[in-house]
Amino acid sequence: MGNRLADLVGPFYDTEGASTLLGISEQAVAELRDSGDLLGMQTSDDDWVYPTFQFTGHQVNPALLPALRVLHGQPARSIGVWFVAPDENLNNLSPSNGPRPETRRMPWSRPLAEPQPGGRDSSGRKAATAHHRTHPRPR
Repeated sequence: MGNRLADLVGPFYDTEGASTLLGISEQAVAELRDSGDLLGMQTSDDDWVYPTFQFTGHQVNPALLPALRVLHGQPARSIGVWFVAPDENLNNLSPSNGPRPETRRMPWSRPLAEPQPGGRDSSGRKAATAHHRTHPRPR
């Protein structure tokens, strides 16, 4: 992993470190990575490293899981840079800054408008229906 990327994305755990932190086997770490529930980046030596911003306590930050899952399949280095890059649309926060204390939501999330009588939201549009899936459908 080049120093430039490490400077951009921040510190990393190697597979053994991630395994120890999460209290799971190295194989289970690989399974989380392959499923999109953990961001891993492969070094030029074919080793895997895991940016530390995605961990809280001894788990992957649950608030980051929706974004990790949606971005799964994109270049891992791009995902890592996206998570730590300040964005003016987020009041110069980065997506990895975590939930805002006043809302307990991630900075990029927003609640769905509350449905009004007749199945419409407060703006008059037809209300959205939430669907829960473990992984997004391939496009």
